[in-house]
Amino acid sequence: SLDQAVDQLAYIAKPRELKSIKSAETREERLAKFSAFWEKRDPTPRTPRNERMEEYYYRIDYAEQNFASADPGWLSVRGQTFIKFGEPDRIERSSLGSSGRNLFEEWTYEATGKRFLFFDAEGNGNFKIQKPILSTQKRIR
Repeated sequence: SLDQAVDQLAYIAKPRELKSIKSAETREERLAKFSAFWEKRDPTPRTPRNERMEEYYYRIDYAEQNFASADPGWLSVRGQTFIKFGEPDRIERSSLGSSGRNLFEEWTYEATGKRFLFFDAEGNGNFKIQKPILSTQKRIR
């Protein structure tokens, strides 16, 4: 839905941009503001496709399909990391005990030198981040 697509802009939009889109009085006005948001970020504005928007919502969908647990995948810490930074260059998984569950995941992004460590204490897929995301985040813009 449009409202959900707008909510999912949380990782890319500035707070004032989100507020502007969400404050639209009609669905048509909200859609126009949403479209304008993406038009500004279109790397090839003379083509019918907006590759940046497609990549962003591909990442949202991937997060939904692969990182959902108690929360929707796009709201999970692994989903958030995937949406912001894309597919990691390397994922290392470790488990403790005899359950064989993946309780630790370390994601490495070689080009930026970023590493994230995720931990699933209960073994239910609800990962928490152990190594905080750095404030020098590269976002899709």
